[in-house]
Amino acid sequence: MLKRNKGVAIEYALLLMVIITAFLVTLFTTIQLYIDRSDKYSAYVDRKVFLDRIGDAIIENRVKGATNDINSMMQDNKFRLSYNDYSSYVLITRDSKVMLMITFGTEGGKTVVKSYTYGIKNV
Repeated sequence: MLKRNKGVAIEYALLLMVIITAFLVTLFTTIQLYIDRSDKYSAYVDRKVFLDRIGDAIIENRVKGATNDINSMMQDNKFRLSYNDYSSYVLITRDSKVMLMITFGTEGGKTVVKSYTYGIKNV
């Protein structure tokens, strides 16, 4: 009778170890996925902040007549973005995807921003 109880106790101990191990694996996997997602979101926010900084400088140049040097601002970007200035709109692209499009128009003889659009798939 004593051996039977001892065997059952060892089985419970092994079962408990398996459950704890499974819980720890799940916990560590969840933490790693959270860290990866957090890093990706941080990179996304950094890119948006950079786009907004460039967009604000472009708007100041067009609407307010400022003299921000967009080319020098674009040279120190780590996002591989390029800048194309046309008469009625400005495109900021990455590879072949448009990341930001700013459309300008005139109202009452003044230049105004008509649209400020992120992430256009096809132009």
